[in-house]
Amino acid sequence: MPLLLLSKKIISEIYEERQRQIDKGYTDATADAQKDIDDWCDDVIAYATWAKQMAKMGSPDKYRNRMKQIATMAAAACDSYDRVKSRPAPVMDAQSLAARKMHDTLIDCRGITSQEIPVENYKYK
Repeated sequence: MPLLLLSKKIISEIYEERQRQIDKGYTDATADAQKDIDDWCDDVIAYATWAKQMAKMGSPDKYRNRMKQIATMAAAACDSYDRVKSRPAPVMDAQSLAARKMHDTLIDCRGITSQEIPVENYKYK
């Protein structure tokens, strides 16, 4: 029997979570297509930050639920990318590009969260 890296249970839960999000009107393929790569990544960071806080506060069930939502979001991001991969990445002015590089460097090198350097300050053309 082959080794399964993900259980059928979690795959099923991700599918059910995606269906729940659509049924509640939180998202759909049209809304997903409006998001760019930065939007998806920023959403994952925000959800992961919340999950980490829940774990630190002793709420493992809330942590697990948020991680399931992140997995669902990542799958939706991949699906959206596949549908619109010919769409160009957003063009940023020089100042915004420099701010984005600084933001990414700080996150990568120092573990600073995106909440400390808000990405919503970037200006897209």
